[in-house]
Amino acid sequence: MEENTGEQEKKQYEWLKPWQFKPGQSGNPKGLAKGTKSLKVFARQMLQDMTDDEKIEYLKGMDKDKIWEMGEGKPKQDMEVSGNLNISKVLDEIENGQTTDNKGVEIKESL
Repeated sequence: MEENTGEQEKKQYEWLKPWQFKPGQSGNPKGLAKGTKSLKVFARQMLQDMTDDEKIEYLKGMDKDKIWEMGEGKPKQDMEVSGNLNISKVLDEIENGQTTDNKGVEIKESL
């Protein structure tokens, strides 16, 4: 069998060259038309222009968690994992009915 040196792969994509971006070329050269607001800017302005009663009515249809995140931000989700855990071994032990590890610590079945 002949070794693939990358030439074959290079030839397969040769036909795409006219449509590929050139180095330093923007994918959207004209960008957003002048005077056009992005959806983010439009939404922010719409919410700012609402009266308090309109804002309350708007929030009634939203999930409480989303409202909380709007006011307080997303909760911190840092997690530190340490130690040597072999999940396959733990799952096998649970499957075979073993309820404690080799140190006598109880294995809780949570699956």
